[in-house]
Amino acid sequence: MLFVKRLERASDPWSGHVAFPGGFRGDPRESPVATAQRETEEETGLPLGKAGTVLGVLDDVFPRSVHLPRVVVTPCVFVVPDRLPVNPTSEIELALWVPVSEVVNPANRRPFTLALPTGPVEFSSIHAGGLIIWGLTERVINQIVSLTQ
Repeated sequence: MLFVKRLERASDPWSGHVAFPGGFRGDPRESPVATAQRETEEETGLPLGKAGTVLGVLDDVFPRSVHLPRVVVTPCVFVVPDRLPVNPTSEIELALWVPVSEVVNPANRRPFTLALPTGPVEFSSIHAGGLIIWGLTERVINQIVSLTQ
């Protein structure tokens, strides 16, 4: 699975978080799949439109916190033939391939505590590839895992 760690930026509420590549759809006529292809290539250089095969679109996910922007995330799942080279852009600190077996291994699930102004909050998370995957991304992974069981 390809993950990115977003660069730390004061204006980005997901700054520094681990996520799948992706981003905003600027044109409402653009499909979620086309948006995923475009954004993945913009962020990592991976040409999903040429090198990937669409497996499907998952259920929309939304931020649960009232402190985050009200966005809708439509996860699109692709498969590529191998761990293709990636070149993160300036908005991405790191792009990293992590084996699916490591991401879905129940032994890699443990709580993650985030220090918030209102106090610490515990979240479900996945510790894989040296990354801590939680929030929207962890919930997308849960959808993928549920489809394979």
